[in-house]
Amino acid sequence: MQVKEVRNTVGRKGLNVSRVAELLGEQATALGFVGGYNGSYVLDLLEKQGMKHQFTRIAAETRSCINIQTAY
Repeated sequence: MQVKEVRNTVGRKGLNVSRVAELLGEQATALGFVGGYNGSYVLDLLEKQGMKHQFTRIAAETRSCINIQTAY
């Protein structure tokens, strides 16, 4: 099997709710905790998306999830 496409996104419940609220014309601010390389990456992606956020930095690394979609 060969990888045809890689997409990096940020998600989870709070971010998804904030994103939908903004799409519906409401003001939303995503809150939470971020840390390490992954945390910086999450903040960078949110900035690029123009998503308002107010995260607290912590020492621990932000977790990441990998989803693999296959087609047969």
